[in-house]
Amino acid sequence: MIEQLEFGVYPEWLALPVDQPADALVADIVARFAGDPKPADVKQTVAEGLASLRSQVVDAAGDQLQVFTVWVLLPLGGELLSPRAAAFGAVAAIERGTTPMELVESLIGDAPLHQPVDLQELATPMGPAHVMRARTFATTEHGINLSETTTVAWLPDDDDIAIVLTTLPVDDLVLASDASSALVGLAETATSAAPAS
Repeated sequence: MIEQLEFGVYPEWLALPVDQPADALVADIVARFAGDPKPADVKQTVAEGLASLRSQVVDAAGDQLQVFTVWVLLPLGGELLSPRAAAFGAVAAIERGTTPMELVESLIGDAPLHQPVDLQELATPMGPAHVMRARTFATTEHGINLSETTTVAWLPDDDDIAIVLTTLPVDDLVLASDASSALVGLAETATSAAPAS
C-alpha cells in the first residue's frame, strides 16, 4: 500500500521526506521560503532545526513504526516559515484484528489519559479511517500539564499493517485543535492505488 500512497496539496503542512539528505532538505526549505521576510540566518536556523526534528522523529519511532514523512504545520496559507506543530506518517506493524483504541494506546505509550479517547470515523478517498484524539497529562512540581495527540489510522481487516498519521503531543490545547483539524484535512487528501479495505 505504501508505495501507492499519495497526499494532495495542503498548504499549511510542510512535508519533510525522510529519504532526503539533511543538507538537501535544509536547502529546499530555505529556497521555498525565499519570500518570508525573516533574516536569512534565521530561516537557515529554522530549516536546520526541522531537519533535526525529522531525524528525532524517525529515531524515536522504534521498530513498530516505519516513518515515511514528517510534516510541520505552518500558519494559515503556508507562506511563513513559522512552525506551529508537527506530525508524521508511518506504517505501523500490528496484529490482525487490532482495534483503533489498541493502536492509539500503543502510540501514546505509558502517558496517562486525562479523559477518554475521542474516536470518530472518517471517510477518505483511500477508504474509511479512524480519527482518535487522546489528551494525556503529566504531573510536575508546578501542577498538571496537559497535551493532546491526534491520530488518523487506516486499519485493514485482513492485514498486519496500518497506515497512521499522528501529531506530536501539543501542550497548547487551542493549537492542538488546529493541528487536529489540519491533520484530518491532510488525511482527506490521501489516495492509494491499492484496493481500500
